[in-house]
Amino acid sequence: MANVIWFLASDEASFITGSILVADGGMRNYAEPQKPFEKIELRVRRVVDRNIGGTNELKNINEHIEEIFQQIIPKQPQLGFFHWLLLSLCVSVLYGLVVWQDGRMPAVLPKDNLYTFSEERARLFLEQITSLGPRPTGSNALEVQAVQFLTGKITSLKQIVDRNGINRLELDIQRPSSCFNMRFFTNCFHKVTNVAVRILFLCNYDRCAGSVSSFENLFGNDIVFLFNGAEESYLQASQGFISQHKWRHSLRAFINLEGAGSGGREMLFQAGPGDSWLLKTYLDNVPYPRASIIAQEVFQSNLVPSDTDFRNFRDFGRISGLDIAYVKNGWVYHTEFDQTRLIHKGAIQRNGENVLSLIKALISSPYLQQPANFDEGKKWIFFEIFGFAIYYGFMKGTLANLTASLSVLIMIAYRIRSQLYTSKDVLTAFAHHSLALLGMAVTALMLYAVVYLLNLSMFWYATPWLVLPFYILPMVSTGLWVHSSIVHKKYSGINAEIFHYDTMLAIWAAILFLATAAGIGSAFYFLIFLVFPMLRDPMIYLLGKMQVLNVVTPKTVFYTQFACLLPVILFANYAVYLVFSFFIPIMGRIGNNISPELIILPLCLIIASTVVLFTANLIYVSRRLHFLIKCCVALCLLAIAIIITTRLGDPYKYSEDSPRLRRLLAAHSKRIVYDFGGKINSTATGLFIQTMDYRGITDLPEHTFLQGTDKPDCSNTQDDYCQLPYYHPNFKYMKPEYSRWVPLPSSPQITKPISVHMLSRVQPVDTQLNISLVVRGGADRMALHVSPLQGYTLKEWSITKNDSILSEPKNTHYVNMNSGHEHPQETNIWILLENFAVVSHYVHGAEQNSETLQQLKSLIHSRRETPHHAVGFWKWAITMTGMTSEIVVHFF
Repeated sequence: MANVIWFLASDEASFITGSILVADGGMRNYAEPQKPFEKIELRVRRVVDRNIGGTNELKNINEHIEEIFQQIIPKQPQLGFFHWLLLSLCVSVLYGLVVWQDGRMPAVLPKDNLYTFSEERARLFLEQITSLGPRPTGSNALEVQAVQFLTGKITSLKQIVDRNGINRLELDIQRPSSCFNMRFFTNCFHKVTNVAVRILFLCNYDRCAGSVSSFENLFGNDIVFLFNGAEESYLQASQGFISQHKWRHSLRAFINLEGAGSGGREMLFQAGPGDSWLLKTYLDNVPYPRASIIAQEVFQSNLVPSDTDFRNFRDFGRISGLDIAYVKNGWVYHTEFDQTRLIHKGAIQRNGENVLSLIKALISSPYLQQPANFDEGKKWIFFEIFGFAIYYGFMKGTLANLTASLSVLIMIAYRIRSQLYTSKDVLTAFAHHSLALLGMAVTALMLYAVVYLLNLSMFWYATPWLVLPFYILPMVSTGLWVHSSIVHKKYSGINAEIFHYDTMLAIWAAILFLATAAGIGSAFYFLIFLVFPMLRDPMIYLLGKMQVLNVVTPKTVFYTQFACLLPVILFANYAVYLVFSFFIPIMGRIGNNISPELIILPLCLIIASTVVLFTANLIYVSRRLHFLIKCCVALCLLAIAIIITTRLGDPYKYSEDSPRLRRLLAAHSKRIVYDFGGKINSTATGLFIQTMDYRGITDLPEHTFLQGTDKPDCSNTQDDYCQLPYYHPNFKYMKPEYSRWVPLPSSPQITKPISVHMLSRVQPVDTQLNISLVVRGGADRMALHVSPLQGYTLKEWSITKNDSILSEPKNTHYVNMNSGHEHPQETNIWILLENFAVVSHYVHGAEQNSETLQQLKSLIHSRRETPHHAVGFWKWAITMTGMTSEIVVHFF
């Protein structure tokens, strides 16, 4: 048997040299070995007409050498099952290392440690405020009890500061009112509550004789803390602060603390815009950095159904800042299980130490004294790996990306010119990679068909690792099978391994170039995917020069390539873990319109394609992989069978410590429809049911409350919301046909019934109609549905000025209305244009839960804890948000 790899072109001599290690009997027909493992060297002159009598002779020589190696190569010791298993185990171990690293937290400091941040102290504070219960805008728990609690703590601190007489602490309670536009609706608020605290660090600027120093102050800037009481109602309080508060003009930078999960390592996921010193300050000063430009670009692309106060400070205040959030365990976000007991120990300690260090660095930064550079063109590429933050300028990143891409092009051109392989070989290898990708895409479509036909949608929601045997492994097996079939049936060549590897580099170089040209900061991942694999051949060359290697064998290639891919595997595992831990919980609240499989499956295809690209070349120096592929296929089929036939594939699971539940909205509602004359046309009472994920309303457990009727009849209304009490203005994602209206005999308790009266109806010109209305009553959470009829369009209204949102083509204009500390007695509106609907939601207090809703909650709580009692009981793994509501519809 002989170990053989490829020919390498020498720079100094006009030779193409190949080394062959021959065992006894390995070349009986071509060389007579003197003893086992004799080294034989073949040299062939480079193609030059003056050295070769003619092209025919050269062709004959090349064909003869090709024939020799075609005979030798199949007899060489090649990579086998062990090497592929070793590669799989190493990838798994590195992924486990990433998971372990993500769970590491700093030690919790005791509460008596007064000079540093202490999680023990913070938890006491947090438990006191969460003991008040749910705190929606307008509730007594928020507007009275929580405000009293915060102001009491702040007043105690103010007394200490005043007693010391060094600095000054100011407390201001603001209750703004306004309206502003968001992406697809108008957002109005009335007297929502902001508790603002300003700490002024006083200093003197006179100096003693002989001194030229400027200020006697450790910090050069002041701090404002904003506790806003209307963030969950679409960022209303922060908009009121940044547009109306007296301190807003003195603000230079901000830090926004968010929560999209329950603990874990918090992440900086938005920075800027402009003022890159903010990001640099964070990365240079926090003890436990975690930041990712991938998260920033994903969030700012509107792929995530969420938003933060960062938007208001950026868009309305023109202030740069940092957005930091918990993202782990997003299954409990905005549910009854969003509790302090589920916050990982050490998570608050980590966040507190980071924020404290960041604030100290910011308030002493000289950059705060400079004018804002909001439109700064310079960006930063930033990411974190194993706790180490890496960042560099966007222009430097662009230069590095283009240099790496060009280097691959030059390398391949040089090797083609040196006749290591031909351009046809490169095109052939590209076709092989493309065919493998096509095969994986076909496999993905087949898997999607299986999921659709067997109603397995979101089988991975409660158990995310199931995507590995169900999606990723079948696609990887398909890609490897395509290459394996090619190498043993359709294509062979002495340099197949190397030009398949180089073509893989060319593919990544092309992706890197396109991503860089598109201005995508996350292209740094492709740079990592390119640079480290490019080191393989130089490493082999250096090992040969150092006489560590006497001959290059398939095993040499394998271990050298694996060493070069270690950083790639580590970064890829980091990205995979981040994407799946963040995106999979979000799939439970993206609505009914888009199948989450169309999001998760392409992500799995990208992962599988990456694996196949980086390993395909090894197939060309491996024994037949049919047994390995058969094992993978058998494992996939077994996994699919288990997922289908056991509770492992249940989309939802209930447990006290790790609930992964279906989100349900239930509104016990009363609807009254008035005709053009102001008389009641119809009334109805029912339970309005919505689910927030793709499995939808038809997948709910069988019960009268949940499946008591067909989808709502919307044929007699032009209201996009079908005259239903939508709590969120997102009918495009949660369409009326995916909801249920279950008729009920009893009406909910409505303590503040809605009344709408027309004050005037004027037609200034033939094509316009101006209607003035007054709305009285209703709860502190209301919505207006304005639907023009009879060919009219909404041109102008009194809610907002210079309104670009009115120019958007839509049947219904949605206005969200919240009141905080006070509820207005009446709201006057004029509309220049006729169906006008007002919806009122009771989301707190005694009116929130009717007897029907309490019965439904009790039923859900009891049955979700006993899923083993009957087939299909897993469907009761539900978390429900209940409320009572009133819908009043008028035609004018």
